Amino acid sequence: MKTLCCSVLSLLIAAFFPSGWAQPALSYTSLNSNFLDGSNRMLGWRFSVTEDVNVSAVGWFDWDGNGLNLSHEVGLWNTAGETLLTSVVIPAGTTATLDSGFRYMALGTPVTLVTGQTYIIAGYDVGVSGDPHVWDVSLSGFNAHVNGFASDPRISPEAAIGSVAGSFGFPTGTTGDARTVLMGPNFVVDVVPEPSVTTLLIGSGVLAFTFARRRLRKENGEG
Repeated sequence: MKTLCCSVLSLLIAAFFPSGWAQPALSYTSLNSNFLDGSNRMLGWRFSVTEDVNVSAVGWFDWDGNGLNLSHEVGLWNTAGETLLTSVVIPAGTTATLDSGFRYMALGTPVTLVTGQTYIIAGYDVGVSGDPHVWDVSLSGFNAHVNGFASDPRISPEAAIGSVAGSFGFPTGTTGDARTVLMGPNFVVDVVPEPSVTTLLIGSGVLAFTFARRRLRKENGEG
């Protein structure tokens, strides 16, 4: 009975929540080069979302995949009121999970981003003996960008953050140029299930359990 119930529920979940819907906000196909700034900065990007999403993990760019030279505190802010929604320290070394060029730490509680709001993801980057970063487009005199840059269709990057800072805190300004992101920080987004879908899944689970229980009782000659 337990096996049958689990199988039915797995099929229902797969139908309503396709595999792979949890995606990094930013991705790329290959590296051109990297850049290590000489200044300490709050580094990242400002963005909005086209539909409500949950942030389930936050990461930092590991350009060679061999581990981070330094730890990086990364924050996620709602620009309205400069409200800090969550912050995570991505540790130095290889402790954090490496996935597609970024080392991630899962959030204990996912953070919901709401359509129509503007957000900033940024982290403290030490410019000397730190970790190189890259950006989305090449500028005159620079080549530290990624090839095949893409953002999740639910995420709309708007401006690169690169303000000089003495410590972790709300970024005070953008780079003011053609770049829309500095990577730096990244995050993983998951779909926020509609209440009607959640209710349907619960109801379907109850029906599956009832069906399996009746079948087992018949097999045991209980009526």
